[in-house]
Amino acid sequence: MVAPQDVGELAARLLVAPVEETGTYSIEGPETYTLENVATALSAVLGRDVTVDEIPRPEWPEFYRSHGFCPEAAQSYATMTGIFVDGRYERPRTPLRGATDLQTCLRNQASISSR
Repeated sequence: MVAPQDVGELAARLLVAPVEETGTYSIEGPETYTLENVATALSAVLGRDVTVDEIPRPEWPEFYRSHGFCPEAAQSYATMTGIFVDGRYERPRTPLRGATDLQTCLRNQASISSR
């Protein structure tokens, strides 16, 4: 995962970079986070306990549907989730690393959504 502001900073840099720097870039946050790391960071940001609760794979499409996805998008998102969870994608060997840590990113997003 990567913070939106880190993606924006990379995009701004590339917009003024020489055309030779055109290409595909992989960017991630400063660290790789576990589900427990995310729960801990959310707990700190929200000031309440947050725990990890696994949704069984067969229930993924309906879970996404219950959160506003249309049937096609729910199935697509469930498929994408499976690819990520199963590690069926090529991870970049040397991704660019953003500077914004998980807790700061979540805190920024929480302040935006509370406006």
